[in-house]
Parts: sequence; structure tokens; C-alpha cells
Amino acid sequence: MAAPDSRSVALSLLDAVRRQDTLLTAALRHELFRHDLDPRTSASANRAALGTLRHRRLLDALLAPLAERGLPHKDERLLDLLRLAMHELLFMDSVPDYATLNSYVTLARKTKGPRVAGFVNALLRKAAARGREALLADAAALPPADRLSYPDHVLAAAQGAFGPQTPEQLEWMNRPAPIGLTVHTGRTDRNALSSALRQAGLHPAAVDFAPAGLVLPPDEPPYQTLQFVQGMFWPQDPASQMVTRLALASSRTTPMTPQRRVLDACAGNGTKSLGLALASPPGTEIVALDLSEARIRLLRQRLEELEIQNVTPVVSDLMKAPYPPGSFHTVLVDAPCSGLGTVRRHPELKWRRTEGDILANSDLQARLIAAAAALVAPGGILVYTVCTFTPQETSGVTGPFLAAHPEFRLVPTSELAAVGVAMPETVLLSATPTLPAHRPGTLFLPPSLFDSDCFFAAVFEKTGAD
Repeated sequence: MAAPDSRSVALSLLDAVRRQDTLLTAALRHELFRHDLDPRTSASANRAALGTLRHRRLLDALLAPLAERGLPHKDERLLDLLRLAMHELLFMDSVPDYATLNSYVTLARKTKGPRVAGFVNALLRKAAARGREALLADAAALPPADRLSYPDHVLAAAQGAFGPQTPEQLEWMNRPAPIGLTVHTGRTDRNALSSALRQAGLHPAAVDFAPAGLVLPPDEPPYQTLQFVQGMFWPQDPASQMVTRLALASSRTTPMTPQRRVLDACAGNGTKSLGLALASPPGTEIVALDLSEARIRLLRQRLEELEIQNVTPVVSDLMKAPYPPGSFHTVLVDAPCSGLGTVRRHPELKWRRTEGDILANSDLQARLIAAAAALVAPGGILVYTVCTFTPQETSGVTGPFLAAHPEFRLVPTSELAAVGVAMPETVLLSATPTLPAHRPGTLFLPPSLFDSDCFFAAVFEKTGAD
């Protein structure tokens, strides 16, 4: 049997994302396993599926006037095929229009039959006749939600976060994301790894605010390199690397906590715990806590493979954590959130997250940060962070927290160095929010600033007993 081509793989990826409620990255891994795809085929399919998800609403808005009887919303697979074709016509100028038309009409005939293929042929011929420049002009004249390709409620949340900068920031979030890496400094250093990756034909660059951070261009995945197989690095976006730096904040030791202890309270896959383990002073104990047994099992495996000793994985609900009050010098709450700050890498989240999800998240986040606060020792540090921009999940959580917990104070960005956050002053100044939706002193990192995910963080110091 012939191997599938990139267009049919892209269609399968979109089908899996929609039907199985999975991330595109997971769907691609499954396709690679099923078909043993050529790297060029998988890369091309991934680019097409990512671009189609990023621009889905825009593509629909451009397709709709060309379909005399309307778009086939009841046949979502067919609609995805049309979106892929329009994305190719609009954004992939290296591909001749006739090749796009022939390929997608053939794909429609194979999967839907000759009658549907005729419909696809007629619609795509209209699009091709309109021409790329005219289609782009049509796109520029669309309302913001269509032009920028975001649901109405996400656009409204972005306007509350970014204000006049909203179009610029949402356009940034439609761009392919660079590939962030954290160097395993227990096995190599950044200069040596950079040199090795360059010899492999890649183009790494250093992350200014993260001594162990590198970034690669979006089209240079490094996961086939010997260095990845040898565990010399792991993927981590620069914004996530900044969160790790924030959680390195020091605090005064107390009789209750004579040894420095750090709790990664919502550890997930443990990436931040790994970074903390390598960057913390000797003798620091990192506790990686997560509710998911599967995630903690995978973290234990990663720790063994990477030979990292000072992380203790624990399966537990933070709100029922098996530790007495004041057990940790630093508690990091990288809270479950809408993830809308990561749509450069996961554009499917645009269409999956609802207003109800965001409100439910903010309620959960408020309960998590309150539970975490009890575990911070007097004089210790609490870091709250989310990879999103919605006001409900950012200032809407930290503002009420401060009002309910007078024993904590927000550490302004100007004072972070005093509590041990080793980050360049230029980074802290540039990441300081100037928009009214974000409290002065918190960190709000828009994607345009460092070409990264978007994230929000607040650092609190526990000034006394409850």
C-alpha cells in the first residue's frame, strides 16, 4: 500500500483533533506510528494542519461567499478539506494553484465520491480565479474576529488584556512558534549543545533571561538529533523557562524548614521541576506534585532517564496535600488554565475553550492558590502563573487572593532581585504590564515581547504568620 501524501495526512490530523478531542501534536504522533511517515510528509502535513487551525474562521469567511448553497457545516470532514485547500491557496505561494485544485479534488473523490468532488472542484476554481491578492484584500476588509480568526469571546478577553495592542498580539499568536529548549546542564552546557546542533544543520540562539535556554526556528525540530536521544535537552518554551526562573526565588529559612524546599504544586509533566532541580542551590529538595498518576509515572521515568536525583514526585490533590502548613520556602502554582497563551503551538485550543471553561478555571485557580498559600513558610515565596491572558484567570485570581490573604504581599518587579530572582533588569522592565487589566508589579508577557507563549505571573512574599 502506498504511503499517504501530506494532504491526506493533514486531513486525518484535523479529523482526529475534532473527533477525539486531542491535541494536534498527539494526533501527529499517532499518524507517525500508524504509517511510519517520511519526515518531509509529516512536516508538511503538520504545517498545513496548524495553519488551517490558526486561520479557521478566516478561511470559512472567505469560502462562504463562494458556496452558493452555503458551506457544508454538517459534514465537518468535507469542511476541513475545503479549509486545507483554501489555506494552501492563500498562504502557500510556492504551490501552483492547479496542483492544489487537482490534489484536493482527487482527495474528495477518494473519500466522498464524484458528486462531492464536483462541488469541491467548482468551489476551489472560484477561489483560484479570485486570486491570492484579491483574497488577501478580502481578508483585510473582514471584521476583526474573522480577520484575526478567533472566537468572539476570545477576542473580547484579549481586548480586556491587551487593549489597543489586541490586533498586534493576536496576529503574533497566529505565527508559527519558535522551538524552545532547556539544556540539561548536568550533561552538557549551552555553548557545547549549540555547537553540536549547528553541526547538525540547525540554528540555535540563546534565550537572554534563561542561562540554560535555547530557541530554534519553527521549521527546525531537533528531535531526530543524537543530542535529544542522549537527553542533552528537553523542549520548553521561553515563557515557561521564565516561570522556572521566577520559582528560583529564595526566602529566609525557618526552624520549621531548615532545608530549602520547593513545591511545584501543579507539576503536570514535570518540565519546570526538571529545570528547578538543575538550577537550584545544592541541597534543595524539589517536590513535584500532581493529581494525575499517569503524569507522575512518566515524570519518574524522565527523572531516571535524565539522572536527576533531587526531585520527589508525589501523586496528590493540592487541596489535600500531605504536608503541614509552612512546609516549603517556595511554592509554584502553575495553575490549570485555558491555555490560550499557547495557541501558537496549540491553535486547536482557540476553538475548544468556552466562556464557561474560563469561569470554571478561575474558580479552581482561586481554590488552588489558597491551598498553596497555607504551605508557604513565613518569609517564603508563592508564585502564581498561568499560560493565558484572560483577565478572569490572571488579575481576577490574584486580586481577590491578596484581599483575602493580608499575610502576603505582591513583590513588585522592581524588587524581584531582592528575593533571589536572577533575571536581567531589562526583561523585568519590559515585561511589566502597563494595561489596566493587570495590577502593577505583576508580570504579563505578551507574545510579541520575546517571540514566546503569552503568560502571566505574580510573585508573593509571606510576610508573617496567618
